[in-house]
Amino acid sequence: MIARDLGLKASTLSVYLSALSRAGLVTARREGPERRYRACPEAIEQIMCGIAEQVAEGRLARGSARRTTPWQVLFLEGEAGGAGPIAAAVLQRYGMARFHASVGGLSPLREVDPVVAQVLMRMGHDVSGLTPMGPGQAADVVVTLDATAASFDGPWSNAMRGHWPMPQRPDRVICRALWAQRIYMELTRRAKALTAATRGEGGAAALLTALNDLSSCPPEAGHACAFRQSPRRRSSAPEPREAAAS
Repeated sequence: MIARDLGLKASTLSVYLSALSRAGLVTARREGPERRYRACPEAIEQIMCGIAEQVAEGRLARGSARRTTPWQVLFLEGEAGGAGPIAAAVLQRYGMARFHASVGGLSPLREVDPVVAQVLMRMGHDVSGLTPMGPGQAADVVVTLDATAASFDGPWSNAMRGHWPMPQRPDRVICRALWAQRIYMELTRRAKALTAATRGEGGAAALLTALNDLSSCPPEAGHACAFRQSPRRRSSAPEPREAAAS
């Protein structure tokens, strides 16, 4: 009902409500298949008083100043070394110096996956700076790439958050090469869209809006992710009949 009344997509609203819940401005209670949200008047009043004080002291100016330094974007995975380096590489290429991307993992690998590295080098990327690190890096924006990373709060209380869930990395090398190429195309699309949406004087507000529009719902929200694996085609041959019991 909230999404309908506000005219928002369910995925966008889910990201907003998740951020408000982490900030302590709303509480959530599940009732059957629904999740009900309630505003926290005391917390909202404190924020409004703080804004009023800053306005009175002249510390809040109209508009949004143009940022002169790149946004620090951290791509976070449960086990880094797969989709994270691809995301960082394409954002570095298409971000037009507006972003500085890094890779983090809750269980970071010592190097980029060799198959991923080959795909990136074939596309002309330098993989030397894409070694995954731990989750303690400073960031203005944190984009999680799997459900494990999405459930990790981390030390980024003031960072903008996005969730771009990618299919799990397969074990077989041949399958992993196809997976990496598909991931590359999808993350390139999102990196280009994020860059295009942040042109002009929008500042942090434009970045947050673009990040939310490109984000899929967190797994616990119960919505389908925007990036799905294609279903396997069924063979036209008839299935073998079960043997009759002796």
